[in-house]
Formats: sequence, structure tokens, C-alpha cells
Amino acid sequence: MGNRSEVNFVKDYQPGTEAVVELTNARVVDVMNGCFFDQKVSVLIKNGKIISMPGLEDETLEIQIDFSIDLQGKTMLPGLFNVHCHIQMINPTLFADFKTLKAKKKYHEQQVEKNMADCMACGITNIRDAYSNDLRPNFQLREHIQNRELPGPRIMQAVVVGARGGYLSPELKGMKKILFGMLGVGTIEYDNFNSGVIAFPFDANQQQVRDAVDRAIDERGADLIKVGESLEESLINPNPITLTMDQMQTITDQARRRGVQSTIHCVSVDITVPSSIPSQKF
Repeated sequence: MGNRSEVNFVKDYQPGTEAVVELTNARVVDVMNGCFFDQKVSVLIKNGKIISMPGLEDETLEIQIDFSIDLQGKTMLPGLFNVHCHIQMINPTLFADFKTLKAKKKYHEQQVEKNMADCMACGITNIRDAYSNDLRPNFQLREHIQNRELPGPRIMQAVVVGARGGYLSPELKGMKKILFGMLGVGTIEYDNFNSGVIAFPFDANQQQVRDAVDRAIDERGADLIKVGESLEESLINPNPITLTMDQMQTITDQARRRGVQSTIHCVSVDITVPSSIPSQKF
């Protein structure tokens, strides 16, 4: 497990959220141009947002400052965003012995909390959980962070939408269910409102696919629609089902209509060799 981060997180913001706080004497990173702003540029913050950067062109100097902090030459940059992580997958190995499984169960919550604190210590202020079998732990964690009971980043939650029998939505029976259970996934049915997967029939029409996207957003609180595709056979998925192009386009179109981004986890590609080139085995 190791020791927790040696960072002292602010628990009581003394100026108050409504106060205008000025940050001066910092090396402010210009992420658009890959350099630093002039040393004279300061940053004004209110309600957790940057409201002005005096010293830059067209920035106002007529804002009353309530509190000023001299950063003494330290480097300041926008919060980082981890766009793909799996918060609850604390798995040291797939083939764990009883002792390892017991330790995993005992320290799981503590490890998750440490990971969230480490994100903040490294400047990661936003993360996107790209898949969670059961949404409840992440939503509870997000609530604890928002209530300042735990230090951690803002959490965006992806929900998987795909055909039943697909890469991230396999039929969970027999040995598959046991294997997924060992990984801490596959323990909840897809129709359960707490499941992070919405699975539609493999031959679903456009309306069924659009309904699945809507359910992911309205029922499961999806901040992102996740699609998983693979042609690779595995013990968990010996005959994976893949989406038709029409189904995939419908998912992205409906997500866009609802103002939500979509992303795909593509594990393999289908290579078509032109007839003029001698056949080769890839």
C-alpha cells in the first residue's frame, strides 16, 4: 500500500468561495503555446474559477481583490485530466491466490481513497472512469469528494452501450461469471439500474440503439458513452459480437444529440489485403 501522500490538502478555504483571490509571482504555463506567460501576469479566482488574468491583453484591472497570495516563483498550470481510468479495478493479478484476494477485499476502499488523494497531489483535478461494473461505489465516492469528506478529483462516469455478447457486454455465465467475479466485475445484471452497461440485442434497430443511449444517460447518469469492440477470441469472449456500422453510427449520433461525447475501446483491427498484393498472414 505504501504511505499516503505527504500533501496537506486545504480543508477550510479561509477567504471564502465568493472572495476574489489573486495569485501573483508565478510561472504560469501557457498550454496553448507551450511556454510561460510573462512574470507580471497574475491570476484572479472566484468561486473556484479563473475570472481574469491581469497582465494579458484585454484583461480588466478593475476587479476588487480580497486576498492575495505570493507564489514565490512556483510553477502554476491548469488542472490535469485523466481521460481513461478504472477506479474500482484494484487487481494485483488475474490469477490471485486466497491470501491476495483476502487482502484485496480488506484494503480495496483504502486503496481507492489513496489513489484519489494521489491524483490531487499530482495535479490531476478531473478523471473519467471508463468502465465500472457497478456504478454505486463511484457515485458514492464522488459524493464524498464533493462534500469535502475526502480529497479527490472531479469524477466523470462513462457507461457502456453495446450489443449483448460484445467485448464489454459478454454473456455472463459459468466460468465467465467466475472469472469476471474475481476481477470485481460482472457481478451485476445489465438490466439493473446500477449496472455500468446497457446491452441491446445484437440485431437491434436504430430506435432500440437510441433508446439504449438515452437509458445510459437518464437511468445511469452517463457523462460519456463508451463502446467496446474486439475481433479477438478469448476465454471470456470466445465468439465476440461486433456492432454493425449503422449501430455504431447511431450510438454516436444519439450521444451527440444528447450533448454527450462518445468514445470507443477498439482492441483489434480487420486488415483487408488488396487482391494485387500477395496474401500474407498477419
